Amino acid sequence: MNYHGVIFDFNGTLFFDTQYHKQVWKQIAETQWSLHLSDEEIQQHFLGKNNETIIDAFADRPLTREENKQLSEKKEAMYRELCRQHPETSNLAPGAEKLFDFLKANHIPMTIASASIKANIDFYVEYFRLDQWMDPQTITFDDGTYEDKRGMFTQAAKNIGCDISECLIFEDSISGIRFAHDVKAKAVIAINSEHDNDRYQAFPFLLGIYHDFNDFDFHGIFS
Repeated sequence: MNYHGVIFDFNGTLFFDTQYHKQVWKQIAETQWSLHLSDEEIQQHFLGKNNETIIDAFADRPLTREENKQLSEKKEAMYRELCRQHPETSNLAPGAEKLFDFLKANHIPMTIASASIKANIDFYVEYFRLDQWMDPQTITFDDGTYEDKRGMFTQAAKNIGCDISECLIFEDSISGIRFAHDVKAKAVIAINSEHDNDRYQAFPFLLGIYHDFNDFDFHGIFS
């Protein structure tokens, strides 16, 4: 199957950082809202959504836009510090660099559509040296203008000169997979770093479900 472009989610897809996010959201929920949330609740209600949406849904009182932004920035600063404290696990997903090299060598444009804020994107570009493979200016992220990842995916495709119907999207979150399907991406692949295939069974349209980027023959997929 031919693809004119590839769009990657980042967190939980290219970077297996779910535990970092869960840990920080639990701290925020407990200290800010006196909520004691389980891993399952965090997985279902927090991951794959932008911070503004999460904070508005769980805050114990209406917040101003500035208050929301400050809490979002606090959460992400805590998260980035966790990444720096654990360099042994703060690496790109297995096989990701090989896939990047293949796409670049075959002139298949690629970018990232992430629910992260700009400070995180800047951190990822520098820490993982993403500009070796893609133009950082094409990356879409939570800049406050997107309601959800549907808009991010569509804009990311435009940024690399493609229609979304010509793109392959890699995602890990349930909401992200739904949004990728909603915008009629040509194909969607689930990266299942959590080893929980059952949660993807509701999506028969998936091209595949893989633990990481070493798990499938990307030469065959892109032939």
